[in-house]
Amino acid sequence: MDSNHLCHAIDLKGAFLYEVYWFDNGPDPVSEGCFRIKKEGKIGFANTKGEIIIEPKFKCSNPFYKGLARVTLECSTFQDSEYHSLMQSDKWFYVNKKGGISHYE
Repeated sequence: MDSNHLCHAIDLKGAFLYEVYWFDNGPDPVSEGCFRIKKEGKIGFANTKGEIIIEPKFKCSNPFYKGLARVTLECSTFQDSEYHSLMQSDKWFYVNKKGGISHYE
Protein backbone atom coordinates (compact mmCIF):
# COMPACT_ATOMS: atom_id res chain seq x y z
CA MET A 1 0.00 0.00 0.00
CA ASP A 2 1.35 3.45 -0.82
CA SER A 3 0.84 6.83 0.90
CA ASN A 4 -2.36 7.43 -1.13
CA HIS A 5 -3.93 4.28 0.38
CA LEU A 6 -3.52 2.33 -2.85
CA CYS A 7 -2.83 -1.39 -2.76
CA HIS A 8 -0.58 -2.51 -5.61
CA ALA A 9 0.00 -6.02 -6.91
CA ILE A 10 3.57 -6.71 -7.97
CA ASP A 11 5.28 -9.71 -9.55
CA LEU A 12 8.22 -11.61 -8.03
CA LYS A 13 10.64 -9.11 -9.58
CA GLY A 14 8.83 -6.17 -7.96
CA ALA A 15 7.24 -4.89 -11.18
CA PHE A 16 3.81 -3.26 -10.89
CA LEU A 17 0.95 -5.41 -12.21
CA TYR A 18 -2.21 -3.56 -11.19
CA GLU A 19 -3.91 -1.73 -8.36
CA VAL A 20 -6.25 -3.75 -6.13
CA TYR A 21 -9.69 -2.10 -6.10
CA TRP A 22 -10.23 -0.19 -2.85
CA PHE A 23 -13.61 -1.07 -1.30
CA ASP A 24 -14.86 0.99 1.66
CA ASN A 25 -11.77 1.05 3.89
CA GLY A 26 -9.65 -1.78 2.51
CA PRO A 27 -8.70 -3.89 -0.49
CA ASP A 28 -11.55 -5.58 -2.33
CA PRO A 29 -12.46 -8.88 -0.64
CA VAL A 30 -12.29 -12.12 -2.61
CA SER A 31 -15.71 -13.15 -3.90
CA GLU A 32 -16.17 -16.47 -5.70
CA GLY A 33 -12.42 -16.84 -6.15
CA CYS A 34 -11.69 -13.40 -7.59
CA PHE A 35 -11.41 -9.74 -6.71
CA ARG A 36 -11.67 -6.42 -8.53
CA ILE A 37 -8.58 -4.67 -9.82
CA LYS A 38 -7.88 -1.28 -11.42
CA LYS A 39 -5.54 -0.30 -14.20
CA GLU A 40 -5.52 3.11 -15.85
CA GLY A 41 -8.80 4.00 -14.13
CA LYS A 42 -10.68 0.93 -15.40
CA ILE A 43 -11.93 -2.07 -13.38
CA GLY A 44 -11.28 -5.73 -14.15
CA PHE A 45 -10.87 -8.95 -12.18
CA ALA A 46 -8.02 -11.15 -10.94
CA ASN A 47 -8.11 -14.61 -9.39
CA THR A 48 -6.59 -15.58 -6.03
CA LYS A 49 -3.30 -16.41 -7.79
CA GLY A 50 -3.15 -12.76 -8.87
CA GLU A 51 -3.72 -13.61 -12.54
CA ILE A 52 -5.93 -11.22 -14.49
CA ILE A 53 -9.04 -13.12 -15.61
CA ILE A 54 -10.89 -10.12 -17.08
CA GLU A 55 -8.84 -7.20 -18.34
CA PRO A 56 -9.75 -3.83 -16.78
CA LYS A 57 -12.26 -2.15 -19.11
CA PHE A 58 -15.25 -1.25 -16.92
CA LYS A 59 -15.98 2.13 -15.36
CA CYS A 60 -17.88 0.54 -12.43
CA SER A 61 -18.37 -3.03 -11.23
CA ASN A 62 -19.82 -5.09 -8.43
CA PRO A 63 -18.13 -8.27 -7.19
CA PHE A 64 -19.08 -11.67 -8.57
CA TYR A 65 -22.23 -13.22 -7.14
CA LYS A 66 -23.68 -16.52 -8.34
CA GLY A 67 -21.18 -16.61 -11.20
CA LEU A 68 -21.89 -13.13 -12.57
CA ALA A 69 -20.61 -9.60 -11.99
CA ARG A 70 -22.70 -6.49 -12.64
CA VAL A 71 -20.59 -4.07 -14.70
CA THR A 72 -20.93 -0.93 -16.81
CA LEU A 73 -18.82 1.09 -19.21
CA GLU A 74 -20.50 4.38 -18.20
CA CYS A 75 -20.89 5.30 -14.57
CA SER A 76 -20.72 8.10 -12.05
CA THR A 77 -19.60 7.61 -8.48
CA PHE A 78 -20.24 9.66 -5.39
CA GLN A 79 -19.64 9.42 -1.66
CA ASP A 80 -22.64 8.76 0.58
CA SER A 81 -20.49 8.93 3.71
CA GLU A 82 -16.86 9.23 4.68
CA TYR A 83 -16.10 5.62 3.70
CA HIS A 84 -18.84 4.50 1.32
CA SER A 85 -19.18 5.31 -2.35
CA LEU A 86 -22.12 4.61 -4.62
CA MET A 87 -22.14 3.83 -8.35
CA GLN A 88 -24.87 5.05 -10.71
CA SER A 89 -25.51 3.99 -14.30
CA ASP A 90 -28.43 3.33 -16.63
CA LYS A 91 -26.38 0.84 -18.67
CA TRP A 92 -25.52 -2.10 -16.40
CA PHE A 93 -24.92 -5.59 -17.78
CA TYR A 94 -23.59 -8.88 -16.41
CA VAL A 95 -20.42 -10.77 -17.30
CA ASN A 96 -19.26 -14.27 -16.44
CA LYS A 97 -15.74 -15.11 -15.22
CA LYS A 98 -14.50 -15.38 -18.81
CA GLY A 99 -15.72 -11.84 -19.56
CA GLY A 100 -18.62 -12.98 -21.71
CA ILE A 101 -21.80 -10.92 -21.54
CA SER A 102 -24.59 -12.81 -19.86
CA HIS A 103 -27.44 -10.30 -20.09
CA TYR A 104 -28.32 -6.64 -19.84
CA GLU A 105 -30.27 -5.11 -17.00
